[in-house]
Amino acid sequence: MMAAPVNKFIDKKLFLSLINKFDNFLLDCDGVIWKGTVVYKEAASAVRKLKALGKKVFYVTNNSTRSRQQYVKKLHAAGFEAEIDDVVCTAHLTALYLTEKLQFSGKLYLVGTPGLAEELTAAGLRHVGIGPDYPVENRFNVAGFDHFIETTVLEKDVTAVVVGFDPFFSYPKLIKTTSHLSNKDCIFIVTNCDDIFPVGNTDLTFPGRFYELINYTVMSICRYLP
Repeated sequence: MMAAPVNKFIDKKLFLSLINKFDNFLLDCDGVIWKGTVVYKEAASAVRKLKALGKKVFYVTNNSTRSRQQYVKKLHAAGFEAEIDDVVCTAHLTALYLTEKLQFSGKLYLVGTPGLAEELTAAGLRHVGIGPDYPVENRFNVAGFDHFIETTVLEKDVTAVVVGFDPFFSYPKLIKTTSHLSNKDCIFIVTNCDDIFPVGNTDLTFPGRFYELINYTVMSICRYLP
């Protein structure tokens, strides 16, 4: 027996009943109100109408590349009304998890962006690792590798590794994350598990699962899954 076709559209009566049923609306950002730099038509207008009806709107994203303040700036530029408390993002949630759930007070090795670092810093968390982990001018060739071994000192007081999207992810960073996580007491936190980093207006594909590479590397070397 064939399943009945699903109507992707709703009529005005059903739409109004849904609107009247809820006071709070959680809107995903990437892929719902925008994709990369492309803002979907009428999305901002729809949010304004919800607010005019007295509804509370929250912008939710598992994209950890920006802080809440940076998201507010992007929302304003795209025509959306937003305050910092309207944004729910994994950069901020990671900071809350560390400080409130884990009561973490140590130092983090961070594979991520300045936006993620901003939220961690605002929460009073100490971290290292932002930006290229090896100077671009010292190309990571055979000679550079020897120099890296001779000059790199692993920070001994790192007790957690946080991994998000990092445009500077590299073999030196993989070495450091694996070295820290070889200690089974080192906490490993991943901000999001997206297969692909959403970017608009391009044919390029941006892989997002850095943590999987770290998982497999630690598993193969240290014989445990962080």
